[in-house]
Amino acid sequence: MDYPLPSSDGTHHVDADGKPAYAKRFQQVGKFHPPGLAPVLDDSGWFHINREGEPAYPTRYKHVWGFYCGRAAAKDVRGWMHINESGARTYGERFIWAGNFQENRCTVQAESGFFHIDTEGRPIYAEAHAYAGDFRDGIAVVTSLHDGLCRHITSDGSLLHEQAFVDLDVFHKGFARARDSRGWHHVDRLGQACYFERYASIEPFYNGLARADTFDGRRVRIDATGAEVDSFKDGWMTTDETFQSLSADIVGYWKSFTITCAVKTGLFEALPGTANDVASRIEMSGEMALRLLRATAELGLATRDPQGIWSRTRRGEFLALGHPTTLAFSALEMGGPYVERWRQLESTLKRRALPGDVFAEAALSPDRASSLQAMMNSYAIRDYGEAISALALPETGIILDAGGGLGALARGMKRARPGLEVLVLERPEVCQLAKAIATDGAVRWVAWDFTQPWPVVADVVTMSRVLHDWDDAKCLVILSHARACLKSGGKVIIVESVLSENGWGGGMCDLHLLAVSGGKERTLAEFISLCDAAGLELSGMSKASGLHQALHFKPSA
Repeated sequence: MDYPLPSSDGTHHVDADGKPAYAKRFQQVGKFHPPGLAPVLDDSGWFHINREGEPAYPTRYKHVWGFYCGRAAAKDVRGWMHINESGARTYGERFIWAGNFQENRCTVQAESGFFHIDTEGRPIYAEAHAYAGDFRDGIAVVTSLHDGLCRHITSDGSLLHEQAFVDLDVFHKGFARARDSRGWHHVDRLGQACYFERYASIEPFYNGLARADTFDGRRVRIDATGAEVDSFKDGWMTTDETFQSLSADIVGYWKSFTITCAVKTGLFEALPGTANDVASRIEMSGEMALRLLRATAELGLATRDPQGIWSRTRRGEFLALGHPTTLAFSALEMGGPYVERWRQLESTLKRRALPGDVFAEAALSPDRASSLQAMMNSYAIRDYGEAISALALPETGIILDAGGGLGALARGMKRARPGLEVLVLERPEVCQLAKAIATDGAVRWVAWDFTQPWPVVADVVTMSRVLHDWDDAKCLVILSHARACLKSGGKVIIVESVLSENGWGGGMCDLHLLAVSGGKERTLAEFISLCDAAGLELSGMSKASGLHQALHFKPSA
């Protein structure tokens, strides 16, 4: 049925010929929806009218919206609820906010957070979220109160899949837009990325193609495999924006050194406080402290309230030493010992003179060894939580986590499979650090040199972000030792980023590894070739995190 539309001035409705549908005028009108009612505002308040401009009921509200699924969101002095076409409440509950019904489900906000209700006002699941979106085709997006990440849920509130993202959309044509730490991409109904590349922005797929904006300012169209079909002559950035973007990249080290300096001086531990308070705590003049605070505020790490009190932002919290996944040690490492190795990049590229062993170098200083391991442990804690399911671990047996650092993955495996015996093979100084942290005895530590035959046997060998630190020759030695220590029927599981064969996503990380450790990121074909040389063949592959794949290898026949 065709309904009258709001007039251009928003005071009444007009028919298809542009003629007023009725004589009355309102302060504001909305669109008509089935059952043929539209929300309007006059001096008496908000209510709904019929096609003749007459009130559908006598009640007035502080606000009303249009009808969806036979219900309209309405607000009175006590809060938000839903009403029927007679203006009567359809349930007794009031909410802080209420959305519109879609597919007989509606998002509401209560003191506990956001969740969905049915048409009778009953919650369809128990959990509250930081936000919840509308359902489309039985799927909605919710944002967790616990980690701030977005997930897909089904109409009963259960997870559609185990993947979580920084931002997420509902499905369109079988794919959903998703954003992780690297950027936007498309995922399937299992939450698996359709391709390795990431973009500054993307559109949904239409007739098999989607528009995407690259980080270098190009505008392209891609297919469901991520392959570029064509590009537009003009990118999404203007010439001036392109200049500014490139200029910002050139001075990117400003940010790195500002963050490193702030961490070194203890700035984030000194907050909150006035600029003078902070200056006193970090033993710096008031002027200099203010200049450092301004710079960290520009980076979104600190903020100042109207009373002049500086404090850490949510982003800045990650640079506090006490944060469970602190990035403070990453700032110290990246802005300290790694810098000189990056300065030698040209020589490394031209002369193929790989840098020395970064782990052996760190071992010469207890403080440096501790800082390096603490840096890697923060990333491990963040990434390995969802990696456990991708490992498909047995219920019992011996698991050897080679190069397991301070044991984040090993402890996760032990928690998931208490019947396993979990060992970590690591450098002596790392084992010493780990034992001081993990005092519960759940994991056993084996101090050893990777390059020598390993002194243990195992049903499964895991290596997470280990091979990317080494060149092919060293990796072949490591993989050969891993294969040799396997029991009959055992397997080797490699958790790493897998580069696209045709794209360039991951190129900067690959260059970083070359500069710092002489290692490299690899394509799937390179992993298969490398493992084949060590007597291992690929038997399976699954997503381990937003960045990593779990590659399962078994001894070759």
